[in-house]
Amino acid sequence: MEVLTGMGIAILGILSLLLVHSLTTLVHEYGHALPALLLTDGKVEVYVGSYGNIDNSFIFKLGRLTTYFKFNMLNWNIGMCQHYGTANFWRRFMIVLGGPIASILLTISLIILFQKDGMSDMGWFYIAIFGMSAVYDFFINMIPFSTPMKMHDGTVTYNDGQQLLFLFKSAKHPAAYSNGFNLFEEEKYAASFAELQKLMDDNKADRSTYEKMVDCLISEKKYFEALEFYENILFRFKPKATDYSTLGELHLKVSNYDDALEYLNLALHENHNNPKDLNHRGQVFIQLKNYYEATFDLNNALRLNNTLVDAYANRGLLHLRTNEMDAAKWDLEKALSLDENHALTNLHLGYFYERKNDADSNQLALAAFQKAQLLGVEERNIEWIIAEARRSVGY
Repeated sequence: MEVLTGMGIAILGILSLLLVHSLTTLVHEYGHALPALLLTDGKVEVYVGSYGNIDNSFIFKLGRLTTYFKFNMLNWNIGMCQHYGTANFWRRFMIVLGGPIASILLTISLIILFQKDGMSDMGWFYIAIFGMSAVYDFFINMIPFSTPMKMHDGTVTYNDGQQLLFLFKSAKHPAAYSNGFNLFEEEKYAASFAELQKLMDDNKADRSTYEKMVDCLISEKKYFEALEFYENILFRFKPKATDYSTLGELHLKVSNYDDALEYLNLALHENHNNPKDLNHRGQVFIQLKNYYEATFDLNNALRLNNTLVDAYANRGLLHLRTNEMDAAKWDLEKALSLDENHALTNLHLGYFYERKNDADSNQLALAAFQKAQLLGVEERNIEWIIAEARRSVGY
């Protein structure tokens, strides 16, 4: 009986620790979220129990703040806060530091509670667990770790301590560095590129400067120029997986499918579970008419991230190419349910209706093509496609 009682206490302790640490992680991430809400204008997302996976999560929305809480015993110690829209040093500093500060404030509050009289044994037990968990959160986040943490979408991030180190290093850059990054956040891409060009001219540009200049060119859809400029990065710095990913996507955008495939293979060799790279390689395989490989990559991309709209849109096109109309319809409707203003989905939806070739469907195809164009779809022949759709409906 004593053995069973001991086992029961041990199991209760483990479950309590897992639950409590999920809650202290939530407090820590809200420590990031609150200053992000105050200091930025964009949406703020908090994830507990995952690095961006919203499957089977409890979702709570309040204004610009969305919380995704998942009690996952295999991921009991992870969480993140994602915000959008600030390159200002001090704002970023306060947002990053907010998490550790929240953990410390929670620890101090629990120490004060611990010193009060009249607490039950169970109360002392949970206060002690909360306190240890909050202290753990503080130290595990403040000690810099150079090893990146992989997000659900395939990107990487770093713990708070490492992010603070990056921030302090960036503060030593010349004024053109922060000016360029701030202009990029304001979507003034040409001005941002010109400002960062000053660092290149003065031989003061680091890798992040070159990468941001490429981002400027991509944002302006100057893909050939971005590819040419990327030679500066490959010449000066050791290539990494993200370089291969970017080069693969750029070659895809300019229809260099063989080169795109080569770079995406290199990227996936470094990180085989990157859903965005799998989606892009699947897209390449569609263009190369290698439908078996395309199916494999797009299915895996959606297995890793089942909210990746691009992958549903591309798999819808794949099903159209293989004459699986019902499957195509399901994928395209799923993509629209996630983002009704997704340009690529509307383009592929136009192809779907076009295949039916009746009066009503031709009208729907034209509307879908026109919406895709309005949303800025990257299809060089979109005007010809719309002209043919108009002809089909008798315009």
